[in-house]
Amino acid sequence: MNMKYTSTVHIGGLLFGLALVGVVQAADTLETVEKEVASKFESVESVTADFTFLQKVKSAQFSAEARRSGSYAYKKGDGGLRKFRMEMKTKSTQKMSGNETTVESNTLIVDNGKLVLSMTTQANAQPSVTKTQSDPKAISGGGGAAIEQLKRSYEIKLLPEEKVEGLTCYTIEGKPKEPMPGLPVTNKSYFAKDSGILVKMEGFDQSGEVIQSMVYTNIKVNVPVSSDKFTLEIPENAQVIDMTQPSAPAQVTPQPASGGTSQTPTSEDKP
Repeated sequence: MNMKYTSTVHIGGLLFGLALVGVVQAADTLETVEKEVASKFESVESVTADFTFLQKVKSAQFSAEARRSGSYAYKKGDGGLRKFRMEMKTKSTQKMSGNETTVESNTLIVDNGKLVLSMTTQANAQPSVTKTQSDPKAISGGGGAAIEQLKRSYEIKLLPEEKVEGLTCYTIEGKPKEPMPGLPVTNKSYFAKDSGILVKMEGFDQSGEVIQSMVYTNIKVNVPVSSDKFTLEIPENAQVIDMTQPSAPAQVTPQPASGGTSQTPTSEDKP
């Protein structure tokens, strides 16, 4: 975004609009849908997909837009740990006082269920790697955790089902409990009925314009996903920001530009 990522980001993380094609069945309530989404997602062992993301910010003197595209992988690990990987290209454009600035970057986020490594690279710039603790309550592709995450920040209600990417989806609308300028006043989240996966999210401003969106395509469920996808070797010249101790100041560790030893997570926290 020149925007900061967290494990949640996945994406997160990670908002859209289609015409209504279904109706809420009489038996469907928010509570029953939440249980169904949680139950279906528990049977999901792995997911791979492509995704696109859009975010817009506008004011009288300033505007910004970020567009991302990339790939996503999710895998349920031993002991119920949920792992994910997001790899994306970002193009951010800012306009202010008649001047326009564009920045392009590549970001790789790896979460092994214990540790999150987020690495961003830009042309002619030193790679930056941020370490944070994994959040077990973060959105991990869908399921009950995703709805619980929504409930923390939004007043939510169930809308009629919709078709998204060929999948019949439960649709949940959210109104922020604490509205903030520049952020959506209404959100919609779409969960696949057959898997509980969060397929799409979208956010609208006061005029009804979509100012945030993320959509997953080419979704494949319960396919083989190599454990190698959840590893990340830190480049020798990377600047490492360690935020694994929330109560302590972040530790910034510049790595040697040459002649150093490449850093990787320890055996205890390596993705």
